[in-house]
Amino acid sequence: MKKIGLTLLALSLCTVPVDASSSTDKKVSQLKKESIQGHTYLMHQTLQMNQSSSKEIVSIFKKKRDSFFNDYIIRIHEQKNGKWTDSYKKIIKEQYDVKFITTGLLGTYDHAVVGYRSGSRNFLNAYLIGSTDGKTVRTVQTKEGLLMGNAKIAKGHLYYLNRSITLSKYTYQKNKFISAGKTTGQDDRIAAEQPKVWLGLEQQSGKARYVGKQIYTVHVGDRIGIGRNLLTDTKDYEYSLHSKGYYTMDWDFSTVSLLTKQPGTTYLVLSPSSGAKPVDIKIIVKK
Repeated sequence: MKKIGLTLLALSLCTVPVDASSSTDKKVSQLKKESIQGHTYLMHQTLQMNQSSSKEIVSIFKKKRDSFFNDYIIRIHEQKNGKWTDSYKKIIKEQYDVKFITTGLLGTYDHAVVGYRSGSRNFLNAYLIGSTDGKTVRTVQTKEGLLMGNAKIAKGHLYYLNRSITLSKYTYQKNKFISAGKTTGQDDRIAAEQPKVWLGLEQQSGKARYVGKQIYTVHVGDRIGIGRNLLTDTKDYEYSLHSKGYYTMDWDFSTVSLLTKQPGTTYLVLSPSSGAKPVDIKIIVKK
């Protein structure tokens, strides 16, 4: 009985699969040393994009063309039968800064939005990459020319935005990627991850107005969001924003909000719409 037990133990040890994270780490190390027709590693994300037992690696490779434009290759590396294979490839030429715009869970699997912003008005061109059936990874959706554009995957939805105002939202229903209806003030807050301070906008007598306070006191690390004030508001807004005074915060595209970084006092100059009288909002940032 003892000999049989030892034999079974030995057999079971022989069939233990290679640690997935170790294999992924090795593959990432290889990618960082790889060159594809002059393109070299820029960045990657590790995501569960289909039914595979291990996560996929989404990599972006870059080839410098001149002082401004570059060429890029986006690939997805998938492990099948213990070997890494490339299951997706997209080439983007003559652009400035291709990168991950947002990643997250849509439906059953992770998705990635890869894209770039161009021009003085930050026109966003974005590609949603994922799987609708859990088997094949592909470009699920393309969005081009979104003014002051951004994208955010949150709470099972993909949002496209103008600055921080949600323009549209999509989700999965029965393995189909569909529109999820009009966006609202609630969606603005979801995309901005419920920041501590909310600078609210409302339509009053046909004009967009700022309805918040004139002075806020916050601390380093707090976030400030801007969007529709009413949770059920579905109207469109196109505000403009700049700051004056001491530098204390930056716009964070990933959280769709202003992130405070150091103590001081900044005045946010907010114009609720084109041609509207700007409002000065005093932001006191403490440690």
